[in-house]
Amino acid sequence: MSIEEDLKKLNIVVVYLTDLAQTWWRCRCEDVKHWDAAIETWKEFQDEFKAQFYPQYAEDQARSKLRRLRHEDAKSLRDHVRKFMELSLQVLSLSEEDGFFTFIDGLEPWAKMELQRRRVAKLYAALTVAESVIEIGRKEEKSFDSNDEAPRGVKKPSSGNGKPKYHRQKRDERGPIKCYLCHKEGHITRDCPVKGSFAAVVCHKKDES
Repeated sequence: MSIEEDLKKLNIVVVYLTDLAQTWWRCRCEDVKHWDAAIETWKEFQDEFKAQFYPQYAEDQARSKLRRLRHEDAKSLRDHVRKFMELSLQVLSLSEEDGFFTFIDGLEPWAKMELQRRRVAKLYAALTVAESVIEIGRKEEKSFDSNDEAPRGVKKPSSGNGKPKYHRQKRDERGPIKCYLCHKEGHITRDCPVKGSFAAVVCHKKDES
């Protein structure tokens, strides 16, 4: 890269510096007038900027997290891509080949097969395609004890350990509660106000018989 191209990069980058980074750059420019050498190449700027703001061992920690990053631990494939990109930007020495292998290795089998089917061979392409893939749904299921009563019309599937589980229906989906005795809404059979009268009629009919 030529010196002219480096200077163009520097002139563009410093415009976007804010807060502490902007203060650091102004002080750095003032120091040049007294004793420090001027930053003339893009690499010099990267090295000094990293030494000033990048925490020690941060790159090693980011690399370690990147290797342990797994698709199944994320909320979605898109979320996994976002986390991978955040960590990869912290690993400045990450090569294209290593980045691509690490990303593919962390995917679930179905996602790997989809990228292989599309013949993706570059990291940038893999991240772009992965974001556009419609993920195979992983709906969360709420499990309940076997003593819970399933809503009407909902079958209790087995969870594999002998305890049934099912999707709980919302109250507005099932409609208001209704008494099976008087067929009125707002209460259940055991709280029915006419339950006592009904029981008395039944006893009276038994006595007559």
